Amino acid sequence: MSGKSKDWSLLLTIVTLLLGVSVKADCPPTENIYPCSCSRNVDTCFYSCRGLDNNSSFLVYQQFRSCQIIYFSIISGEISSLPHRFFGGFGSVEKFGLDLVHLKLGYLGEPSSGLSAFDGLSVKNELLVSMQWVDLGSSFDWSVFSAVNFGPDVSTTFSSNMSEFNELSPGFYGGFSRSNMNSLVVSLAGLKTVAEIPTGQFSSLVNVNFGRNSLREIKRSNFPTPAPELENIDLNRNEISYLPDDLFTDMFKLKRLDISINQISVLAEETFKPIFTSLDRLIVLRLSLTCDCRLAWILPYWREKVIDASGMVWPVTCKEPPDLAGRRVRDLQVQDLACKVKL
Repeated sequence: MSGKSKDWSLLLTIVTLLLGVSVKADCPPTENIYPCSCSRNVDTCFYSCRGLDNNSSFLVYQQFRSCQIIYFSIISGEISSLPHRFFGGFGSVEKFGLDLVHLKLGYLGEPSSGLSAFDGLSVKNELLVSMQWVDLGSSFDWSVFSAVNFGPDVSTTFSSNMSEFNELSPGFYGGFSRSNMNSLVVSLAGLKTVAEIPTGQFSSLVNVNFGRNSLREIKRSNFPTPAPELENIDLNRNEISYLPDDLFTDMFKLKRLDISINQISVLAEETFKPIFTSLDRLIVLRLSLTCDCRLAWILPYWREKVIDASGMVWPVTCKEPPDLAGRRVRDLQVQDLACKVKL
């Protein structure tokens, strides 16, 4: 019996040693990847690079080792390019998250040859791309993301906050055309224009947030056609004054729409008719509306579906006509509304 105990003890020791080796092997020695670092938790590796520049980036990436889940952050610095296959050395992974923070970024690859830092990277389940306070310049090349081998079941989330874009270009949609994008967030970017989404693409989108930008116009083609999965649209704090009649066609699952703090004065029934059955919340904080017969259709639903104030601030009031100016829309009755008859 004692012999068997010794055998089990020896076996456990060997297994422990092997596990210890495998754990260490997932992260390269810190001195080999400075100014980057690596830590590991179960099946996830966390890489973080601070102050990465062109010289150091060409030295460290060949030391990277893969896990099933990779979270990679590059924080602070000025990078005009990254080496070909910088992320590709991770090979095939279940999930890949890229977080870019406080960067001046020129190209995610080698611009002279057009080779991408993502060549060789395959993502099976989920891709996450996040940018915060990133300066991309005026002509960032989004095509580098097309080098990712997106698995058929992959779900992609793109989120940008406080990074200067000005334009969400056609190249953006080209770079992510095979990504099964689930969520697209570009807020506080100074966006003035959004490219049209090619018909039949990005139909997997559930969430679109273009809030806190400088958009003056929004069109149906700025969203997927069709949009069978779209549940949330956020357009708050822009400069939009008009919503086209066809804006929400083929959005049968839309549940939440935020058009707060824009210059919209009319909530036309024709515009909202395709979504009003599915819509749970219409958020209209701080709008000044024209309170005429075009508003009558929504009054019976106002208290049920419309969020028109945050606490006691930003109530939605009538701007016109003069006899209703300043009145809260919430307090109106259908009989209060009229339209001028042209003689």
